[in-house]
Amino acid sequence: VKDIQLKGTANLMGQSLEMKKTIVMPGNSVSTMSMGGMAVIRQAVVDGKYSVAQQGQEAPITDDLKETLDESSYLVPEQLYLAKGYGLKIVGAEKVDGKDAIDVEVTTPSKKVSHRFYDATTFLLVKTSRSEEVPGRGTATQQQFYTGYKVVNGVQIASEQLMDMGQMKMNIKYTDIKVNQGLKTTDLK
Repeated sequence: VKDIQLKGTANLMGQSLEMKKTIVMPGNSVSTMSMGGMAVIRQAVVDGKYSVAQQGQEAPITDDLKETLDESSYLVPEQLYLAKGYGLKIVGAEKVDGKDAIDVEVTTPSKKVSHRFYDATTFLLVKTSRSEEVPGRGTATQQQFYTGYKVVNGVQIASEQLMDMGQMKMNIKYTDIKVNQGLKTTDLK
């Protein structure tokens, strides 16, 4: 896979948002969440330059944020994990949507731990889970579920994602998925 483009909608607390994510390998991506044509959130990694803007305001780029953006700039972040020395360990299994899933613990170079769950039959990613300390509120766990896999140019891609952030849930449905269009980093806007 050399490039991928996903377009769709997200529903968050009754609001509909347009979603667009473009990845150009290796490690370049732009993700935009917009409402009524106006970008609400834009995250990018292009040619080693990082940027995050919320409602037009640039956010400071921390090492933690760079790590997260790097991970999101790969369709298959396992490639990044191997290249950057992440720790990977099978730690068990659990049911995800009634099916057996393999639990792989991922430890970043900065020692942050998350979990990726793969369907035990198809080996497709079905869930991710990450817990973080929230000052004054204890530990918050964010889970993301991947469903509706479709084959596009020979690549299986989840067309639906549910982000469960505890009190908030966001449903994302990608209706326009393109793979290997010949995109270059100069096409990332």
